[in-house]
Amino acid sequence: MINTLIFTIDFTRFSGNSTKVNLEPGLHVIYGESGVGKSSLVHHLSGTHGKYPGNFDLEIQKCPNLIQIVLQNPDSQIVSDTIDGELAFSLECNQTDSSAIQSIFSELKKELPFSVNGSRHPVTLSGGEKEILNIITAFSTAPELIIMDDCLSFLNHRTKNFMLENIQQKIYKNNQIVLWFTSDIDDLQYGVSHWELSLSALSQFTWNEKPMYPGCTLKKGSLNLEIDSMSFAYKDEKNLFNQLSCRINNSRSMGIVGANGSGKTTLASLMLGINHPDSGAIQLKLAGGVVPTIAYLDQFPERLIGEKTLENLLQEFLRIGKMSLHLRKKCITVMERNQIKWDLIKNKSSYDIPWSILRIALIIILTHCEFDLLILDEPTFGLGWEQKINLLKYLQRYLKQKHLIVISHDVEFIKTICDEVLPLDNDSIIPSDLKRIEREDT
Repeated sequence: MINTLIFTIDFTRFSGNSTKVNLEPGLHVIYGESGVGKSSLVHHLSGTHGKYPGNFDLEIQKCPNLIQIVLQNPDSQIVSDTIDGELAFSLECNQTDSSAIQSIFSELKKELPFSVNGSRHPVTLSGGEKEILNIITAFSTAPELIIMDDCLSFLNHRTKNFMLENIQQKIYKNNQIVLWFTSDIDDLQYGVSHWELSLSALSQFTWNEKPMYPGCTLKKGSLNLEIDSMSFAYKDEKNLFNQLSCRINNSRSMGIVGANGSGKTTLASLMLGINHPDSGAIQLKLAGGVVPTIAYLDQFPERLIGEKTLENLLQEFLRIGKMSLHLRKKCITVMERNQIKWDLIKNKSSYDIPWSILRIALIIILTHCEFDLLILDEPTFGLGWEQKINLLKYLQRYLKQKHLIVISHDVEFIKTICDEVLPLDNDSIIPSDLKRIEREDT
C-alpha cells in the first residue's frame, strides 16, 4: 500500500489562505524564514504539538502510523552516553531478536561518514556529526513518515549531499515520505516538491534566480593569528591537528572553514585557552602585540548562559565592567529594531527561547560589550535568507571598530564577510577565492 500524508492548513487570520497538501513517498522540502512557524507545523503534524501554538488551524485527513521526528537541536535527541548505545537504542526499543539487532547495528555503524570510537560520548561530537547520528538513528527503524526540522544545517555542502543521497536510497527502498523543514533556501533544490511557509500561507515555491549575498567593504584590520607546529588530540582519539602551522596578518574579519569534524570548533577552544596544544603554539594578537579580549558564541548558543536568563547575562556584563548602562539601553533598542521583543524573552530560560532568536539576541548583546574580538561559531544556523542578509549588514557595521572570527560551513557568507580564511581541509575555499571583499587602506 502506498503511504500518503494529506492535510489542510488554514491561516485563520488571512481569509482564503487555505491549502490542501497531498504528499506521497519522496523527499518534500518546506522552506521558511525563522519565526514563521516551521517547528510548530512539525509538532502539529506529528501529534506532539503541546506548547507549540501556531497561527494556523491544521486538519490531517490521512497520515502514516509510524512517524519519526529529527529535531533542530541535535543535543535534544541524544539519549545514550555512548555512540554505540545511541545507534542501538531505537533498535532495542523496536526489536526483540538480539541477532537481528546486532546485524542492523553493524550496518548502521557503516553509514557514519566519519570514523569514531563507539564508546565516545555523543556530546563530544561536532554539531554536524550529531546531526548525522540523529538522522541515521531516526531512519534505523524504517518509519513510514520522517519529519526533519532544520536538522542538516550544521553540515557543509559535500556532507549534506552525501547524507541526502543516503536518505534518497532509503526512501526508494522503504517507500517513505520525508518532510524536510529548512531555513536554507538552497535546500529547495533537493525536493520532489517545494514549498514556502510564511506567517500567512503555505504555498508551492517557484524558483527564480538564486539569491546572492551583497558585497562589502572592510576597514583594514590588525588581527594576527600565528600557529606554530601545533598538534592536538582528544583523549583516546587520533590527532585532530598534526604539526599545523599558519600565519594570518592584519585581518579585520577571519573565516574558518572545513568539513564536519575537521576541528573548527576545537580550533576556537585552543584560541580561547579552553584547550591547550599537546605541542606547538597558537597565538592571537592585535597591533603592537596586544592580546585581545575575546567573547565567544558557541554553535549551541544556550551554552553561554545555561539555565540563566538573558537579563542575568546583561547584569553580569554590567557587574564585570564589559557593558555600560548606556550600551545596555542601546542594545535593547537594537533588539527591538530587529523584531526581538526584549520584555518577552529577557526572563526566560535559554532553553525556552527559539534557537534563531536566542542566537541573534546574543550576537546583539556581545557586540554591545567591550570586547576586542568576537568569535561566532555557525552564526547563520537556522536563519532564513532575509535574516542572513540582515545579520551580514549588522556585522559589517560592527567591523568598523572591532574584529571578528567566523566559523561556518556557509562558504558564501564567509566569502562575503571575511577578508582572510583558514581552511581546515583540502576541499574548502582558500583566501584567493575571496572575490567580493574590498578592503580599505585606512
